Amino acid sequence: MDLLISALCGRYSSFPFGLRFQAQRLAQNGYLTPARVLELLPCILETFDRSGSFTTVEALRKLSRQLPFAGPDVDGKMFAIEHLKELLGETEKTTIRELSHKFSATEQHPHIGLVHKALVTPAGVYLEGPEPETKNRVLRTYSDHADHFIRVTFSDEDGERMSFDRFVSLGEIFHSRFKNVLDGVIPISGRRFEFLGFSHSSLRDQTCWFMAPFEHHGVLLNAKAVITNLGNFSAIQIPAKCAARIGQAFSNTDGAVKKSPATVKEVPDVERNGRCFSDGVRTISTETLAMLWKEYAPARKSKSTLYQIRFAGAKGMISLDMRLEGEALLLRRSMIKFTGSHASDIEICGSASRPLPMYLNRQYIKIMEDLGVDPGVFMELQNAAVEQLRRTTLSAVNAASFLERELVGKTARVPWFIRKLHSIGFAFLEDPFLRRTVELAVLSQLRHLKHRSRMFVEQGVTLYGIIDETDTLAEGEIHCRTDKEVIIGQVTITQAPALHPGDIQVANAVDVPDESPLNALHNCIVFSPRGQRDLPSQLSGGDLDGDTYSVIYDPRLIPPRVVEPADYPRVAPKDIGRPVTRKDITDFFIDFMEND
Repeated sequence: MDLLISALCGRYSSFPFGLRFQAQRLAQNGYLTPARVLELLPCILETFDRSGSFTTVEALRKLSRQLPFAGPDVDGKMFAIEHLKELLGETEKTTIRELSHKFSATEQHPHIGLVHKALVTPAGVYLEGPEPETKNRVLRTYSDHADHFIRVTFSDEDGERMSFDRFVSLGEIFHSRFKNVLDGVIPISGRRFEFLGFSHSSLRDQTCWFMAPFEHHGVLLNAKAVITNLGNFSAIQIPAKCAARIGQAFSNTDGAVKKSPATVKEVPDVERNGRCFSDGVRTISTETLAMLWKEYAPARKSKSTLYQIRFAGAKGMISLDMRLEGEALLLRRSMIKFTGSHASDIEICGSASRPLPMYLNRQYIKIMEDLGVDPGVFMELQNAAVEQLRRTTLSAVNAASFLERELVGKTARVPWFIRKLHSIGFAFLEDPFLRRTVELAVLSQLRHLKHRSRMFVEQGVTLYGIIDETDTLAEGEIHCRTDKEVIIGQVTITQAPALHPGDIQVANAVDVPDESPLNALHNCIVFSPRGQRDLPSQLSGGDLDGDTYSVIYDPRLIPPRVVEPADYPRVAPKDIGRPVTRKDITDFFIDFMEND
């Protein structure tokens, strides 16, 4: 292996990093021996000179997928150098044909980038990619050096997450094997990748970012320098909190819109009885929102009035306030998590472009039964769900609608294709692939129904929550508005996961006066700023920085009684009494994996 790495860093150093990555991947992942890859390098060079980097990289990836793993039942001629050269030539031709009529995801979507990956297991480090990934602030800032960043996943040998098991001691794997990788470097084709950071979602997936040093505007940047450029984290002496603040820059964002810091204003929170009623939410002016619609492509069609954002050191929700004049973006103090960031983009994590469906689960059903909802209602919903699944395969319209609702085959436009076939007189059931696709989706939903009691509630909706900036709503009232309707009357409101009986409450959904600015909003739940305690905190300890809440207006599912909600006090995090170091953050990452 050392000879191969030396050749890639010496004689073949003219190869782009992506090409050297693929050559090392062939050997490191066990597709070929290092000696055989070394023999293949002159052929790879010819392909590169003839067809360019992108085609050669794709040809090598196809080659790896066509190679069998060496074993006693595999003919050794499959790995002969002449056969490999022939196979590489064939994959090159195939790649050229495919590229002639196919656009890459990065060309179609500017918020998508190609990212190299590494899989760390107890036995080795395996290289994968590059794969399309949603960009984050770091990848946008250093877009010219994207191949200096890799996404690293820690897993078992089968690719599954390493999960806590009380019958097995995994301490050696976590604290020795994985910790050594996090505190050390991953060498790939002459570059030494070191730990950089992780977002909240990637932490749960046991995934983080590594980077190799590079020169940017005449300055050599390593991981420490990149973190320093993100903001001032020196005052944070809690490893978990520091990791979360740094992780804001690694949140996947669908787009970024330039915003002048001069038009951004900080405002105080709505606080009462030691509670923050406005935690993580504020407003945006009509003019600024129009600019966002214009520059952020997905917004041009949906024209959402609520967005979940990252801006400099702030995070949370912003909603339209038509009373604001000019270009204005207001941020509450609870939204600002750190200072010192020079980023001036409004980065979009999500939007209220459409209402989300509401599904019951076993926890909801158990609590609702305890609160007095008739158990027979759930049997009726279950029978209706089974009947609806049965009807799904009977018509093209039902099948297409079902696939759209469950987000099956949306990227490949399978629902549209089924409708199109139906319009010209072809039945999708006559095609084995389409029939099996629909049947598999139906079977999956039946399993969810059986094991999780996942039942669609027609008179229910899941929406982002915000605060009433007009101070119109009274205590216990909400304003719930979708694209199509304003929900009025008594409703059941909750947030997942609901584990305490008080996590399900009853609220009074009301309309607002015609002149109210709230009428300009849609696909949201507006909570009252009045009362002794804010309603979101009563629902599984929620807040308004991007949490979604479920509203049910089916009279059968409104409980006749409710119980006092749990308090959900915040546990004091571990304060180490000094600035947080890289080792402190990797220790937290390991502890989270070990106890997840």
